[in-house]
Amino acid sequence: MAAEQSGAPYSIGAKNLPAPHDETPAESRERGSRALLVAARLLAGAATFFFLSFAFAYVYLKTSNIEGKWRPAHVEPVQSWGVVFVVCIVISAAMIVVASRSQKAGKANWLGAAIGSIIFGVLAIVAQIIEYTAQDFGPSNFAYASTFIAWTGFFLLVSLGALYWIEIVVATEARERSNPVHSPAEGTAVPEDPDKLLPRGLDAAAFFWTYLVGTGIVMWVLVYLIK
Repeated sequence: MAAEQSGAPYSIGAKNLPAPHDETPAESRERGSRALLVAARLLAGAATFFFLSFAFAYVYLKTSNIEGKWRPAHVEPVQSWGVVFVVCIVISAAMIVVASRSQKAGKANWLGAAIGSIIFGVLAIVAQIIEYTAQDFGPSNFAYASTFIAWTGFFLLVSLGALYWIEIVVATEARERSNPVHSPAEGTAVPEDPDKLLPRGLDAAAFFWTYLVGTGIVMWVLVYLIK
């Protein structure tokens, strides 16, 4: 009884067995890591099919051009804000890639790159919102205008979710640095520390955000550059 209460191994016959509370948790760290990476790829696939609907609508409406009202001359996006938007998301994607690689290399300065990625991502969203107020058309001004507003608007919403994901990773790391979890004594078992999933969590968030930025570049080329 005393051995069971102290957590020391107890014996049955000639075999030594660990105390019941020393058993390894069922959910291993590697399993959780793989789940995050798979989830990021599934999310990227879902985003692909979602935004393909807008790409199809763009191509179909532009090709049909019913009554020549696909894109009247006065319906023109503000190119300068479009350039600011795409530059910001590209820089944001580059910084999160740098952060992910630095984290894998064990460098402590990856947190700054991740924060910079969030900042530039938010700046891209702000630039797009400012453009909405500066442009002289709305979603009811023919087919191009409705496609432009819907496509860019939903892209901003998904981008907010991706940036929030990165922010969760950053906040988790900041919490760990301010209040580090001490390693248990050798030979003892404790529940898996959720902060240990951080490397894979950053990989998954970086993968999805860079993939989403790629779709954003395609969107920018279609709605801003092609007439």
